[in-house]
Amino acid sequence: MNIEIDIMQVLRSSATLVVLFFCSILALTVILERWWILRRNNVDMNWLFKSVRRYILENRFSEGLSFLTKQRSSIAVVLKEGIQKRTLSRPDLEEFLANVIVGEHMQLEKRLGILGTLGSMTPFIGLFGTVLGIVRAFKDLATASSGGPGVVAAGIAEALVATAAGLMVAIPALIFFNYFSAKIKVVNTKMEMAARNLLLLLYAKERISDGSRPEQSEHL
Repeated sequence: MNIEIDIMQVLRSSATLVVLFFCSILALTVILERWWILRRNNVDMNWLFKSVRRYILENRFSEGLSFLTKQRSSIAVVLKEGIQKRTLSRPDLEEFLANVIVGEHMQLEKRLGILGTLGSMTPFIGLFGTVLGIVRAFKDLATASSGGPGVVAAGIAEALVATAAGLMVAIPALIFFNYFSAKIKVVNTKMEMAARNLLLLLYAKERISDGSRPEQSEHL
């Protein structure tokens, strides 16, 4: 028996599929926005710090700050803020840089929770649509004057499409949520390394400028 199902009619008649459609648009928007933000952090930290190191050792702090302003990565922000506050004592500067790193980390994780929520929520929305589709199928069967597969075809199609739609939204959302989370951990590690290297460089330069030398150990 040839049963024709109008998929577009199924989409228009199911409120669940409309909700899943807007969830997919939201997920795609967040994925593209976070991808663009994290793409800016795909920088060579060694190259960046070597460039900054040269400016610091040559006392060209203004040029160093101008250079870092042109870099739009979170690592550059940490280095820039550290250079601007270089007159602080070392403990105060360490605490300041730690706060800067926390702030940048929060910016990197911004809206990432939306993907996690969609990844865990949309399968249940799809399951709800599946239940509604089965209910519709039995309702059509009860009100039909004659039985047959054609009577329940629309309801069964709605149920299956809702299940598939929920998974189609959830799977990419979870994949990109995990991917972005891993990338953020890498960027966070790089920010911490950049802050430590900057502290060591500024502290060593300050000691050289003061003419101090490391104390010699009394033990051989």
